[in-house]
Amino acid sequence: MSVTGDGGRTAPEASVVVATHNRAQSLMTMLSVVLAEAGRFEVLVVDDASTDDTYYRLRALSEQDRRVQPIRVEKMGQRAATRAGVERSVGRVLIFLDDDILPEPGIVGRHLRRHDGRDDLIVIGYMPTDVPTRWQPGSFATWLYAESYRRRCDAYQRDPGTILRNLWMGNVSMSKASYLRALGEVAPDFPYRHDDREIGLLCASAGLVAEFDPTIRARHTYARSLAQFVLDCRSEGAGDATLASRYPDLVDPIGPGRTSGLRGPARLVVLSARNQTIHRLASVAVQWLVMLGGRVRMRSVELTSARVLRRLEQHYGAQTWMAGQAP
Repeated sequence: MSVTGDGGRTAPEASVVVATHNRAQSLMTMLSVVLAEAGRFEVLVVDDASTDDTYYRLRALSEQDRRVQPIRVEKMGQRAATRAGVERSVGRVLIFLDDDILPEPGIVGRHLRRHDGRDDLIVIGYMPTDVPTRWQPGSFATWLYAESYRRRCDAYQRDPGTILRNLWMGNVSMSKASYLRALGEVAPDFPYRHDDREIGLLCASAGLVAEFDPTIRARHTYARSLAQFVLDCRSEGAGDATLASRYPDLVDPIGPGRTSGLRGPARLVVLSARNQTIHRLASVAVQWLVMLGGRVRMRSVELTSARVLRRLEQHYGAQTWMAGQAP
């Protein structure tokens, strides 16, 4: 089987595109499952300036399996790195996989079959987050991420019309023609979290249709320290504000949702994000509660405090973005 489509060889039906940065071990584990599958497909892995041995391992893997095409780029971010892979692809269907998922066997074929006779379809596979079988102090970020993902998938199933407004990438496929139709003229620049959502909004604007298929499965690994969690939440808030500014007809304005469902002290804590000094004090206090809950092994305290912290930092990220500052 060839991936080039020239020299008289058979062209691939699908192009698996993976953007990666410093995740050599999880990447190789993921690729071992993908490459164990038979079929006419290529695997383009874009190494976004990793400082570990990612590229050398990819080069060695490509010598063993000609379907693998390593691409080395200077640090440019996930969207631009993904675009570099798309530009080198030759398959009719693009399958985008994250480098920290573990697909179930046959994932390429399952995606590919959903696109028979369709060029306007985006297929979203299922990738639940691995959580500890027992509660472990400090694992709050993993639990909250898994909770958010479950709720999003429930919403996908209740109302497929919400998928492209709240796209969650990592296990997604579409035709190359659809990708170029939706993102062909867009500069690959989104410096905050929720880049996935903008891709979905662009696809919706291009008239594409999305379907969620829970039978196309992969497991997702996710872990964050408290400091990483805070930075991620701020970036999410800035991303939300960016999307509200770029797509006012598709995205709700920033503000009311941040305090929805909160009462008393928790609501006041989130609103403190409007003042930088008060926010700093409130953030330190809530982070201390998160750490205390973990140390005394009180799951409810750790999780509840982390939920408040998430909204506080998201609100702060949005406020600082709207004030013209980096969060």
